[in-house]
Amino acid sequence: LEEALWREIIERMYESQDMKVIESVIRRKAQEAKSKQEEVSSSRGKIRREHGKAEERNETTIDFFSFQKILLEYTLAKHELKLKQFLELFKKVDADTNGIINEKEYYEFVASLNLSIPEREANRILAKLDPYKNQQIIFTECVAIFDAEQVNADVKDDNGKWTRKKLSLLE
Repeated sequence: LEEALWREIIERMYESQDMKVIESVIRRKAQEAKSKQEEVSSSRGKIRREHGKAEERNETTIDFFSFQKILLEYTLAKHELKLKQFLELFKKVDADTNGIINEKEYYEFVASLNLSIPEREANRILAKLDPYKNQQIIFTECVAIFDAEQVNADVKDDNGKWTRKKLSLLE
């Protein structure tokens, strides 16, 4: 993939902070691949470089499968980190440490997410998590519902400015 294409893809898929990280990984992997290719060519006594349009413009190219692997690994790592944080917050509010939270603990949990979620949204989600009001909400239910639910929430950006966004509670 030429740089213009892979940059467009990551710009559409990721926020600017994530995009910068992914871009640096792509550049590093592309350079490693280029160095290996030059080593192989050199060891065979055939130092031959192909000057394509991208190379002439000093752009970074990467093969599709390497690009795909970088995106998948990055996304998986972000999800694992988010689930780890989500679990830590769940455990903090689970007062009796039985892996089940009640309604009071649920509201503490929602507050600990550092999102300004309107009460009606929190109530709507609680109704899905605990439809029979038996006061037993388990972690896996929270993950499934919170990942699927899109809520309007006030989110603070890197500059400290609050904006209202529709997002998954696992974001």
